[in-house]
Amino acid sequence: MTGYVFTAGEPTAVNYNIRKYSFAGAAGTIIARNSFIYGLSVDPAGNIYAGGVGTASGGDGGLRKYNSGGTLQWDKNHGATIYAVAANATDVCMGGGRATSIDSKTTRKYTASGTLSWSADHGDYVLAIAMDAAGNVYTGGIVSSSITTRKYNSSGTQQWTANHGATVNGIAVDAAGNVYTCGASNGSYTIRKYNSSGALQWSADTGDTDRAICVDSNGDVYVCGFGYIKKFNASGTEITTGGFPITSLITTLRAIAVASDGGIFVCGDPYSSKTLWAYSASGVLQWSANHDGYRCYALGIQEPPSAVVPPSLPLAIALGTPTIIVAVAAPSLPLAIELGIPTVTAPPVPPDVAALAVQTIYRLYVTGGGLLELPFAQLQCQRRLGDSTWITAIVSTCSTALLANLAARKAADGRIVVYSGVRLSDGGEQMGQFLQAVLTDIEGERTSRLGTIRLQGRLVPTAFSAQTRALYGVSRRGKSEDGKYWANCIADPLLHPNDAVTDGVQSWTAGAILYAIGPREHRMTVTSVSPS
Repeated sequence: MTGYVFTAGEPTAVNYNIRKYSFAGAAGTIIARNSFIYGLSVDPAGNIYAGGVGTASGGDGGLRKYNSGGTLQWDKNHGATIYAVAANATDVCMGGGRATSIDSKTTRKYTASGTLSWSADHGDYVLAIAMDAAGNVYTGGIVSSSITTRKYNSSGTQQWTANHGATVNGIAVDAAGNVYTCGASNGSYTIRKYNSSGALQWSADTGDTDRAICVDSNGDVYVCGFGYIKKFNASGTEITTGGFPITSLITTLRAIAVASDGGIFVCGDPYSSKTLWAYSASGVLQWSANHDGYRCYALGIQEPPSAVVPPSLPLAIALGTPTIIVAVAAPSLPLAIELGIPTVTAPPVPPDVAALAVQTIYRLYVTGGGLLELPFAQLQCQRRLGDSTWITAIVSTCSTALLANLAARKAADGRIVVYSGVRLSDGGEQMGQFLQAVLTDIEGERTSRLGTIRLQGRLVPTAFSAQTRALYGVSRRGKSEDGKYWANCIADPLLHPNDAVTDGVQSWTAGAILYAIGPREHRMTVTSVSPS
Protein backbone atom coordinates (compact mmCIF):
# COMPACT_ATOMS: atom_id res chain seq x y z
CA MET A 1 0.00 0.00 0.00
CA THR A 2 1.17 3.50 -0.79
CA GLY A 3 1.08 6.20 1.83
CA TYR A 4 3.21 8.28 4.15
CA VAL A 5 3.87 8.45 7.87
CA PHE A 6 5.05 11.64 9.57
CA THR A 7 6.73 11.99 12.96
CA ALA A 8 7.49 15.02 15.09
CA GLY A 9 8.97 15.69 18.50
CA GLU A 10 12.12 17.13 20.02
CA PRO A 11 14.35 19.22 17.80
CA THR A 12 17.44 17.24 16.85
CA ALA A 13 21.01 18.46 16.95
CA VAL A 14 20.35 20.23 13.65
CA ASN A 15 16.73 21.22 14.59
CA TYR A 16 15.08 18.64 12.31
CA ASN A 17 11.95 17.67 14.21
CA ILE A 18 9.40 16.75 11.49
CA ARG A 19 10.20 13.75 9.30
CA LYS A 20 8.34 11.97 6.51
CA TYR A 21 8.59 8.30 5.50
CA SER A 22 6.82 6.14 2.95
CA PHE A 23 4.80 3.20 4.23
CA ALA A 24 7.73 1.08 3.05
CA GLY A 25 10.15 3.00 5.27
CA ALA A 26 11.86 5.22 2.68
CA ALA A 27 12.85 8.58 4.18
CA GLY A 28 11.48 11.74 2.58
CA THR A 29 10.91 15.38 3.57
CA ILE A 30 12.64 16.80 6.65
CA ILE A 31 11.35 20.04 8.21
CA ALA A 32 13.34 22.17 10.63
CA ARG A 33 11.66 23.92 13.53
CA ASN A 34 13.66 24.93 16.55
CA SER A 35 11.06 24.00 19.17
CA PHE A 36 9.26 20.99 20.63
CA ILE A 37 6.29 19.64 18.65
CA TYR A 38 3.58 17.77 20.55
CA GLY A 39 0.73 17.74 18.03
CA LEU A 40 0.83 16.75 14.35
CA SER A 41 -1.76 16.11 11.64
CA VAL A 42 -1.68 15.73 7.84
CA ASP A 43 -4.61 16.58 5.56
CA PRO A 44 -5.58 14.60 2.40
CA ALA A 45 -3.50 16.91 0.20
CA GLY A 46 -0.34 16.28 2.24
CA ASN A 47 -0.29 19.62 4.06
CA ILE A 48 1.29 19.31 7.50
CA TYR A 49 -0.03 20.99 10.65
CA ALA A 50 2.26 21.06 13.68
CA GLY A 51 1.79 22.57 17.12
CA GLY A 52 3.91 22.71 20.25
CA VAL A 53 6.13 25.10 22.13
CA GLY A 54 6.22 28.58 20.67
CA THR A 55 8.84 29.91 18.29
CA ALA A 56 10.20 33.38 17.76
CA SER A 57 7.58 34.06 15.09
CA GLY A 58 4.83 31.97 16.68
CA GLY A 59 5.08 33.46 20.14
CA ASP A 60 4.30 31.40 23.21
CA GLY A 61 2.76 28.41 21.47
CA GLY A 62 2.67 28.21 17.68
CA LEU A 63 0.49 26.30 15.18
CA ARG A 64 2.22 26.03 11.83
CA LYS A 65 1.06 24.84 8.42
CA TYR A 66 3.53 23.46 5.87
CA ASN A 67 2.75 22.29 2.35
CA SER A 68 3.67 18.76 1.26
CA GLY A 69 7.12 19.96 0.27
CA GLY A 70 7.81 21.37 3.75
CA THR A 71 7.42 25.07 2.92
CA LEU A 72 5.86 27.15 5.72
CA GLN A 73 2.41 28.50 4.76
CA TRP A 74 1.31 30.26 7.94
CA ASP A 75 2.02 30.48 11.67
CA LYS A 76 -0.55 31.16 14.41
CA ASN A 77 0.10 32.10 18.03
CA HIS A 78 -1.95 30.24 20.64
CA GLY A 79 -0.38 31.97 23.60
CA ALA A 80 0.41 28.70 25.41
CA THR A 81 1.84 25.30 24.49
CA ILE A 82 -0.16 23.26 21.96
CA TYR A 83 -0.47 19.55 22.76
CA ALA A 84 -2.78 18.18 20.06
CA VAL A 85 -3.69 18.90 16.42
CA ALA A 86 -6.26 17.38 14.03
CA ALA A 87 -6.89 18.35 10.39
CA ASN A 88 -9.07 17.43 7.42
CA ALA A 89 -9.29 18.83 3.88
CA THR A 90 -10.87 22.13 4.94
CA ASP A 91 -10.12 22.77 8.62
CA VAL A 92 -7.61 22.27 11.41
CA CYS A 93 -8.24 22.26 15.16
CA MET A 94 -5.83 22.40 18.08
CA GLY A 95 -5.85 21.98 21.84
CA GLY A 96 -3.41 23.16 24.46
CA GLY A 97 -2.86 25.15 27.60
CA ARG A 98 -4.88 28.14 28.72
CA ALA A 99 -3.71 31.04 26.61
CA THR A 100 -4.08 33.72 29.27
CA SER A 101 -1.82 36.12 27.39
CA ILE A 102 -4.37 36.18 24.55
CA ASP A 103 -7.56 34.80 26.10
CA SER A 104 -8.57 31.82 28.21
CA LYS A 105 -9.36 29.46 25.33
CA THR A 106 -7.80 26.00 25.12
CA THR A 107 -9.39 24.82 21.85
CA ARG A 108 -9.27 26.61 18.50
CA LYS A 109 -10.46 25.78 15.00
CA TYR A 110 -9.02 27.37 11.85
CA THR A 111 -9.78 27.10 8.16
CA ALA A 112 -7.10 25.61 5.94
CA SER A 113 -6.15 29.17 4.96
CA GLY A 114 -5.47 30.10 8.60
CA THR A 115 -8.63 32.03 9.49
CA LEU A 116 -9.85 31.48 13.04
CA SER A 117 -13.34 29.91 12.99
CA TRP A 118 -14.01 29.64 16.71
CA SER A 119 -12.42 29.01 20.10
CA ALA A 120 -13.59 27.37 23.32
CA ASP A 121 -12.34 26.70 26.82
CA HIS A 122 -11.99 23.24 28.37
CA GLY A 123 -11.20 24.74 31.76
CA ASP A 124 -7.78 23.10 31.92
CA TYR A 125 -5.17 21.68 29.55
CA VAL A 126 -6.41 19.95 26.39
CA LEU A 127 -4.06 17.04 25.65
CA ALA A 128 -5.95 15.24 22.85
CA ILE A 129 -8.16 16.29 19.95
CA ALA A 130 -10.00 14.65 17.05
CA MET A 131 -12.28 15.79 14.23
CA ASP A 132 -14.83 13.78 12.22
CA ALA A 133 -15.91 14.04 8.58
CA ALA A 134 -18.69 16.50 9.46
CA GLY A 135 -16.26 18.87 11.17
CA ASN A 136 -17.31 18.05 14.75
CA VAL A 137 -14.45 18.48 17.22
CA TYR A 138 -13.70 16.21 20.20
CA THR A 139 -11.32 17.15 23.01
CA GLY A 140 -9.83 15.37 26.00
CA GLY A 141 -7.52 16.49 28.76
CA ILE A 142 -7.11 17.25 32.44
CA VAL A 143 -10.22 16.99 34.63
CA SER A 144 -12.04 20.31 34.95
CA SER A 145 -15.31 20.48 36.91
CA SER A 146 -15.60 16.67 36.61
CA ILE A 147 -15.24 16.89 32.81
CA THR A 148 -12.45 15.34 30.72
CA THR A 149 -14.14 14.97 27.33
CA ARG A 150 -16.11 17.43 25.22
CA LYS A 151 -17.82 17.36 21.84
CA TYR A 152 -18.37 20.52 19.78
CA ASN A 153 -20.24 20.78 16.49
CA SER A 154 -18.53 22.26 13.44
CA SER A 155 -19.56 25.77 14.55
CA GLY A 156 -18.06 25.41 18.05
CA THR A 157 -21.28 24.83 20.02
CA GLN A 158 -20.76 22.29 22.79
CA GLN A 159 -22.88 19.15 22.28
CA TRP A 160 -22.06 17.02 25.30
CA THR A 161 -19.46 16.32 28.00
CA ALA A 162 -18.21 13.20 29.75
CA ASN A 163 -15.85 12.27 32.55
CA HIS A 164 -13.16 9.64 32.01
CA GLY A 165 -12.39 9.77 35.70
CA ALA A 166 -8.74 10.66 35.16
CA THR A 167 -6.62 12.64 32.70
CA VAL A 168 -7.36 11.84 29.04
CA ASN A 169 -4.19 11.49 26.97
CA GLY A 170 -5.74 10.30 23.70
CA ILE A 171 -9.03 10.58 21.82
CA ALA A 172 -10.34 9.09 18.56
CA VAL A 173 -13.61 9.02 16.62
CA ASP A 174 -14.84 6.42 14.11
CA ALA A 175 -16.99 6.82 10.99
CA ALA A 176 -20.20 6.30 12.99
CA GLY A 177 -19.35 9.08 15.44
CA ASN A 178 -18.39 6.81 18.34
CA VAL A 179 -15.75 8.40 20.56
CA TYR A 180 -12.86 6.61 22.28
CA THR A 181 -10.73 8.01 25.12
CA CYS A 182 -7.68 6.67 26.90
CA GLY A 183 -5.46 7.85 29.70
CA ALA A 184 -4.63 7.29 33.31
CA SER A 185 -6.36 4.57 35.31
CA ASN A 186 -9.46 5.29 37.34
CA GLY A 187 -9.03 2.13 39.34
CA SER A 188 -10.61 -0.29 36.89
CA TYR A 189 -10.35 1.17 33.40
CA THR A 190 -8.09 3.21 31.11
CA ILE A 191 -10.22 3.13 27.91
CA ARG A 192 -13.79 4.29 27.37
CA LYS A 193 -16.14 4.22 24.37
CA TYR A 194 -19.06 6.64 23.96
CA ASN A 195 -21.68 6.72 21.20
CA SER A 196 -22.29 9.82 19.08
CA SER A 197 -24.65 11.20 21.75
CA GLY A 198 -22.11 10.81 24.55
CA ALA A 199 -23.62 7.72 26.20
CA LEU A 200 -21.01 5.35 27.65
CA GLN A 201 -20.84 2.06 25.72
CA TRP A 202 -18.05 0.20 27.50
CA SER A 203 -14.85 0.55 29.52
CA ALA A 204 -11.65 -1.50 29.38
CA ASP A 205 -8.38 -1.61 31.26
CA THR A 206 -4.77 -2.05 30.09
CA GLY A 207 -3.30 -2.04 33.58
CA ASP A 208 -1.15 1.02 32.91
CA THR A 209 -1.40 4.62 31.70
CA ASP A 210 -2.32 4.72 28.00
CA ARG A 211 -0.63 7.46 25.97
CA ALA A 212 -2.55 7.35 22.66
CA ILE A 213 -5.50 5.67 20.97
CA CYS A 214 -6.85 5.07 17.46
CA VAL A 215 -9.60 3.03 15.80
CA ASP A 216 -9.67 1.17 12.46
CA SER A 217 -12.51 0.76 9.93
CA ASN A 218 -13.69 -2.44 11.68
CA GLY A 219 -14.13 -0.67 15.01
CA ASP A 220 -11.08 -2.34 16.55
CA VAL A 221 -9.30 -0.09 19.02
CA TYR A 222 -5.53 0.26 19.49
CA VAL A 223 -3.75 1.85 22.45
CA CYS A 224 -0.11 2.25 23.39
CA GLY A 225 1.83 3.07 26.54
CA PHE A 226 5.03 2.02 28.25
CA GLY A 227 6.26 -1.08 26.44
CA TYR A 228 2.98 -2.19 24.86
CA ILE A 229 0.57 -1.95 21.96
CA LYS A 230 -2.81 -3.48 22.78
CA LYS A 231 -5.81 -4.16 20.58
CA PHE A 232 -9.49 -4.37 21.58
CA ASN A 233 -12.45 -5.42 19.45
CA ALA A 234 -15.53 -3.26 18.88
CA SER A 235 -17.11 -4.68 22.06
CA GLY A 236 -14.15 -3.75 24.27
CA THR A 237 -12.61 -7.23 24.64
CA GLU A 238 -8.83 -7.34 24.45
CA ILE A 239 -7.46 -9.35 21.51
CA THR A 240 -4.69 -11.69 22.65
CA THR A 241 -4.03 -13.54 19.37
CA GLY A 242 -2.32 -12.74 16.07
CA GLY A 243 0.68 -11.04 17.63
CA PHE A 244 -1.22 -8.97 20.23
CA PRO A 245 -0.39 -7.52 22.64
CA ILE A 246 2.91 -6.26 21.26
CA THR A 247 5.37 -5.94 24.15
CA SER A 248 8.75 -5.97 22.41
CA LEU A 249 9.43 -2.23 22.85
CA ILE A 250 10.67 -1.40 26.36
CA THR A 251 10.12 2.32 26.11
CA THR A 252 7.33 4.88 26.32
CA LEU A 253 5.22 4.90 23.15
CA ARG A 254 3.48 8.26 22.70
CA ALA A 255 1.48 8.13 19.44
CA ILE A 256 -0.21 5.46 17.30
CA ALA A 257 -1.99 5.27 13.94
CA VAL A 258 -3.48 2.44 11.87
CA ALA A 259 -3.57 2.40 8.07
CA SER A 260 -6.57 1.16 6.07
CA ASP A 261 -4.83 -2.20 5.44
CA GLY A 262 -4.31 -2.69 9.20
CA GLY A 263 -0.66 -1.64 9.29
CA ILE A 264 0.30 -0.09 12.65
CA PHE A 265 2.68 2.81 13.24
CA VAL A 266 3.91 3.90 16.69
CA CYS A 267 6.51 6.40 17.87
CA GLY A 268 7.96 7.44 21.19
CA ASP A 269 11.14 7.58 23.25
CA PRO A 270 14.34 6.11 21.79
CA TYR A 271 14.81 2.33 22.13
CA SER A 272 17.71 0.51 20.48
CA SER A 273 18.41 3.77 18.61
CA LYS A 274 14.87 3.79 17.09
CA THR A 275 11.90 6.10 17.64
CA LEU A 276 9.43 4.95 14.93
CA TRP A 277 8.19 1.39 14.38
CA ALA A 278 5.96 -0.05 11.65
CA TYR A 279 4.03 -3.31 12.18
CA SER A 280 1.84 -5.43 9.94
CA ALA A 281 -1.82 -6.01 10.79
CA SER A 282 -0.78 -9.22 12.53
CA GLY A 283 1.73 -7.44 14.76
CA VAL A 284 4.94 -8.35 12.89
CA LEU A 285 7.63 -5.66 12.83
CA GLN A 286 8.22 -4.42 9.26
CA TRP A 287 10.78 -1.65 9.76
CA SER A 288 11.92 1.02 12.19
CA ALA A 289 13.57 4.42 11.96
CA ASN A 290 15.51 6.84 14.14
CA HIS A 291 14.66 10.47 14.86
CA ASP A 292 18.37 11.19 15.38
CA GLY A 293 18.16 9.74 18.89
CA TYR A 294 15.54 12.22 20.06
CA ARG A 295 12.07 11.64 21.45
CA CYS A 296 9.00 11.61 19.15
CA TYR A 297 5.71 12.91 20.54
CA ALA A 298 3.38 12.95 17.54
CA LEU A 299 2.58 10.90 14.45
CA GLY A 300 0.30 11.23 11.44
CA ILE A 301 -0.38 9.22 8.30
CA GLN A 302 -1.59 10.08 4.82
CA GLU A 303 -3.08 7.56 2.39
CA PRO A 304 -4.37 7.69 -1.19
CA PRO A 305 -7.91 9.10 -1.26
CA SER A 306 -9.71 5.91 -2.22
CA ALA A 307 -8.36 4.16 0.85
CA VAL A 308 -10.83 6.03 3.03
CA VAL A 309 -13.81 6.15 0.67
CA PRO A 310 -16.53 3.52 1.28
CA PRO A 311 -16.57 0.84 -1.43
CA SER A 312 -19.03 1.47 -4.23
CA LEU A 313 -22.00 -0.71 -5.00
CA PRO A 314 -21.77 -2.88 -8.12
CA LEU A 315 -22.85 -0.62 -10.94
CA ALA A 316 -25.35 -3.11 -12.29
CA ILE A 317 -27.15 -2.99 -8.95
CA ALA A 318 -26.79 0.72 -8.37
CA LEU A 319 -27.84 1.95 -11.81
CA GLY A 320 -28.69 -0.91 -14.08
CA THR A 321 -27.09 -1.00 -17.52
CA PRO A 322 -27.86 2.08 -19.60
CA THR A 323 -28.79 1.31 -23.18
CA ILE A 324 -28.47 4.83 -24.52
CA ILE A 325 -25.34 6.89 -24.09
CA VAL A 326 -25.87 10.63 -23.85
CA ALA A 327 -22.51 12.30 -24.30
CA VAL A 328 -20.74 15.04 -26.15
CA ALA A 329 -18.08 13.52 -28.36
CA ALA A 330 -14.59 14.87 -27.89
CA PRO A 331 -12.15 12.26 -29.18
CA SER A 332 -9.10 14.48 -28.86
CA LEU A 333 -7.90 17.27 -26.62
CA PRO A 334 -8.39 20.74 -28.09
CA LEU A 335 -5.20 22.66 -28.83
CA ALA A 336 -6.60 25.55 -26.84
CA ILE A 337 -5.90 23.69 -23.60
CA GLU A 338 -2.19 23.62 -24.27
CA LEU A 339 -2.21 27.35 -24.86
CA GLY A 340 -4.36 28.30 -21.89
CA ILE A 341 -8.00 28.52 -20.94
CA PRO A 342 -10.19 28.84 -24.06
CA THR A 343 -11.60 32.33 -24.31
CA VAL A 344 -14.04 31.86 -27.21
CA THR A 345 -14.94 28.21 -27.42
CA ALA A 346 -15.93 26.46 -24.20
CA PRO A 347 -14.11 23.22 -23.36
CA PRO A 348 -15.92 20.03 -24.31
CA VAL A 349 -18.43 18.76 -21.79
CA PRO A 350 -17.74 15.34 -20.23
CA PRO A 351 -20.31 12.59 -20.64
CA ASP A 352 -23.23 12.40 -18.28
CA VAL A 353 -22.91 10.28 -15.13
CA ALA A 354 -25.35 7.71 -16.52
CA ALA A 355 -23.02 7.15 -19.46
CA LEU A 356 -20.02 6.95 -17.15
CA ALA A 357 -21.53 3.89 -15.51
CA VAL A 358 -21.05 1.84 -18.72
CA GLN A 359 -17.25 1.64 -18.66
CA THR A 360 -15.72 4.69 -17.10
CA ILE A 361 -12.29 5.92 -18.11
CA TYR A 362 -10.25 8.83 -16.83
CA ARG A 363 -7.13 10.28 -18.39
CA LEU A 364 -4.65 12.70 -16.85
CA TYR A 365 -2.49 15.05 -18.91
CA VAL A 366 0.09 17.69 -18.05
CA THR A 367 0.63 20.71 -20.31
CA GLY A 368 3.55 23.14 -20.49
CA GLY A 369 5.51 21.59 -23.35
CA GLY A 370 3.17 19.44 -25.40
CA LEU A 371 0.52 17.17 -23.91
CA LEU A 372 1.97 14.49 -21.65
CA GLU A 373 -0.37 11.66 -20.61
CA LEU A 374 0.43 10.09 -17.22
CA PRO A 375 -0.98 6.89 -15.69
CA PHE A 376 -2.43 7.63 -12.27
CA ALA A 377 -3.29 5.35 -9.36
CA GLN A 378 -5.34 7.80 -7.32
CA LEU A 379 -6.96 11.15 -7.91
CA GLN A 380 -8.59 13.36 -5.29
CA CYS A 381 -9.94 16.86 -5.66
CA GLN A 382 -12.41 19.20 -4.07
CA ARG A 383 -14.77 21.76 -5.49
CA ARG A 384 -16.12 24.10 -2.83
CA LEU A 385 -18.50 27.02 -3.04
CA GLY A 386 -16.77 30.32 -2.43
CA ASP A 387 -13.39 28.83 -1.49
CA SER A 388 -10.11 27.75 -3.05
CA THR A 389 -10.07 24.24 -4.43
CA TRP A 390 -7.35 21.72 -5.07
CA ILE A 391 -6.42 18.48 -6.82
CA THR A 392 -3.95 15.74 -5.86
CA ALA A 393 -2.91 12.93 -8.21
CA ILE A 394 -0.67 9.93 -7.48
CA VAL A 395 1.13 8.95 -10.69
CA SER A 396 2.05 5.26 -10.76
CA THR A 397 5.54 5.68 -12.19
CA CYS A 398 8.65 7.60 -11.28
CA SER A 399 12.01 8.31 -12.88
CA THR A 400 14.63 11.02 -12.75
CA ALA A 401 13.86 11.97 -16.34
CA LEU A 402 10.12 12.21 -15.71
CA LEU A 403 10.60 14.33 -12.60
CA ALA A 404 12.83 16.70 -14.57
CA ASN A 405 10.24 16.85 -17.37
CA LEU A 406 7.45 17.72 -14.92
CA ALA A 407 9.59 20.31 -13.16
CA ALA A 408 10.17 22.04 -16.49
CA ARG A 409 6.43 21.99 -17.20
CA LYS A 410 5.69 23.48 -13.79
CA ALA A 411 8.18 26.26 -14.47
CA ALA A 412 6.35 26.89 -17.77
CA ASP A 413 3.04 27.31 -15.90
CA GLY A 414 1.91 23.82 -16.87
CA ARG A 415 -1.51 22.52 -15.97
CA ILE A 416 -3.08 19.28 -14.89
CA VAL A 417 -5.95 18.39 -17.22
CA VAL A 418 -8.27 15.49 -16.40
CA TYR A 419 -10.65 14.03 -18.97
CA SER A 420 -13.52 11.66 -18.20
CA GLY A 421 -15.52 9.52 -20.55
CA VAL A 422 -16.72 6.09 -21.63
CA ARG A 423 -15.36 3.29 -23.77
CA LEU A 424 -17.93 2.13 -26.32
CA SER A 425 -18.66 -1.41 -27.43
CA ASP A 426 -16.80 -0.85 -30.71
CA GLY A 427 -13.64 0.19 -28.88
CA GLY A 428 -14.17 3.90 -29.49
CA GLU A 429 -14.15 6.51 -26.71
CA GLN A 430 -16.23 9.55 -25.90
CA MET A 431 -14.34 12.01 -23.68
CA GLY A 432 -14.72 15.48 -22.29
CA GLN A 433 -12.80 17.77 -19.97
CA PHE A 434 -13.53 17.10 -16.30
CA LEU A 435 -11.01 19.25 -14.41
CA GLN A 436 -8.19 21.66 -15.11
CA ALA A 437 -5.71 22.86 -12.48
CA VAL A 438 -2.53 24.92 -12.26
CA LEU A 439 0.35 22.59 -11.38
CA THR A 440 1.73 23.79 -8.02
CA ASP A 441 3.80 20.95 -6.53
CA ILE A 442 5.69 17.80 -7.63
CA GLU A 443 7.04 15.16 -5.29
CA GLY A 444 8.66 11.89 -6.33
CA GLU A 445 9.38 8.80 -4.31
CA ARG A 446 11.32 5.71 -5.34
CA THR A 447 11.93 2.52 -3.38
CA SER A 448 13.41 -0.82 -4.34
CA ARG A 449 9.94 -2.03 -5.29
CA LEU A 450 8.03 0.91 -6.68
CA GLY A 451 8.04 4.54 -7.62
CA THR A 452 5.32 7.18 -7.54
CA ILE A 453 4.96 10.87 -8.24
CA ARG A 454 2.57 13.12 -6.38
CA LEU A 455 1.13 16.05 -8.32
CA GLN A 456 -0.77 18.87 -6.67
CA GLY A 457 -2.64 21.69 -8.29
CA ARG A 458 -5.09 24.53 -7.78
CA LEU A 459 -8.27 24.17 -9.80
CA VAL A 460 -8.88 26.76 -12.48
CA PRO A 461 -12.15 28.59 -11.69
CA THR A 462 -14.79 28.31 -14.37
CA ALA A 463 -18.22 29.91 -14.54
CA PHE A 464 -21.17 27.50 -14.55
CA SER A 465 -24.91 28.02 -14.65
CA ALA A 466 -26.79 26.36 -11.80
CA GLN A 467 -28.57 23.15 -12.76
CA THR A 468 -30.38 20.25 -11.14
CA ARG A 469 -28.60 16.89 -10.89
CA ALA A 470 -29.66 13.50 -9.55
CA LEU A 471 -27.08 11.58 -7.51
CA TYR A 472 -26.52 8.00 -8.71
CA GLY A 473 -25.31 4.99 -6.76
CA VAL A 474 -25.80 6.58 -3.33
CA SER A 475 -24.22 4.22 -0.77
CA ARG A 476 -24.37 6.48 2.30
CA ARG A 477 -26.28 9.64 3.18
CA GLY A 478 -26.92 11.66 6.31
CA LYS A 479 -27.29 15.03 7.97
CA SER A 480 -24.60 16.59 10.15
CA GLU A 481 -25.33 18.24 13.47
CA ASP A 482 -24.92 21.67 11.93
CA GLY A 483 -27.75 20.92 9.50
CA LYS A 484 -25.78 20.04 6.35
CA TYR A 485 -26.93 17.15 4.16
CA TRP A 486 -24.29 14.85 2.67
CA ALA A 487 -24.19 11.81 0.39
CA ASN A 488 -21.55 9.43 -0.98
CA CYS A 489 -22.26 8.34 -4.55
CA ILE A 490 -20.82 7.77 -8.03
CA ALA A 491 -18.69 10.68 -9.23
CA ASP A 492 -20.54 13.11 -11.49
CA PRO A 493 -18.20 15.29 -13.63
CA LEU A 494 -21.11 17.58 -14.51
CA LEU A 495 -21.95 18.50 -10.91
CA HIS A 496 -20.71 21.82 -9.52
CA PRO A 497 -21.16 23.75 -6.27
CA ASN A 498 -24.47 25.68 -6.17
CA ASP A 499 -26.22 23.01 -8.26
CA ALA A 500 -29.47 21.61 -6.92
CA VAL A 501 -29.18 17.89 -6.19
CA THR A 502 -31.52 15.08 -5.15
CA ASP A 503 -30.15 12.02 -3.36
CA GLY A 504 -33.33 9.97 -3.67
CA VAL A 505 -34.57 11.12 -0.26
CA GLN A 506 -33.88 14.85 0.04
CA SER A 507 -33.28 17.73 -2.35
CA TRP A 508 -30.65 20.35 -1.44
CA THR A 509 -27.96 22.65 -2.84
CA ALA A 510 -24.41 21.36 -3.27
CA GLY A 511 -21.83 23.35 -1.34
CA ALA A 512 -18.73 21.12 -1.52
CA ILE A 513 -17.82 18.10 -3.64
CA LEU A 514 -14.94 15.79 -2.72
CA TYR A 515 -13.95 13.40 -5.54
CA ALA A 516 -11.99 10.17 -5.05
CA ILE A 517 -11.11 8.37 -8.29
CA GLY A 518 -9.02 5.25 -8.78
CA PRO A 519 -8.73 2.13 -10.92
CA ARG A 520 -11.62 0.36 -9.19
CA GLU A 521 -13.89 3.17 -8.09
CA HIS A 522 -15.02 6.65 -8.95
CA ARG A 523 -16.84 8.16 -5.99
CA MET A 524 -17.68 11.56 -4.59
CA THR A 525 -18.99 12.93 -1.31
CA VAL A 526 -21.33 15.89 -1.75
CA THR A 527 -22.14 18.22 1.16
CA SER A 528 -24.88 20.85 1.13
CA VAL A 529 -24.43 24.54 1.77
CA SER A 530 -24.89 25.76 5.32
CA PRO A 531 -28.58 26.07 6.20
CA SER A 532 -29.87 29.61 6.35
